[in-house]
Amino acid sequence: MDLGAFTKERLAGGVNLAELQTPMLKQALEVHDFTLKHNSIHAARWQELQVGLANKPLPHLQAALDALEGLESELVAGQQAVAQPAVRHYKLTEK
Repeated sequence: MDLGAFTKERLAGGVNLAELQTPMLKQALEVHDFTLKHNSIHAARWQELQVGLANKPLPHLQAALDALEGLESELVAGQQAVAQPAVRHYKLTEK
């Protein structure tokens, strides 16, 4: 993956990889996506079902809560999986 062309002066001053489209950025965006999805489902489950329907005698409510809890667990597992550190190697080449 080519991250860019830099002058000798820029390299001597340092290159901030956080400002570039690196594999780490892609990984961070994947973790963020899992986080947003998990938070959204967790909030909806709690607000709409646990609290919003707490006083309603609905026979399928607990099954819905359990299913959403399982989905949350899957999302957290996915989040943790994509968040694992990975070795990255960069090579400077002269053009």
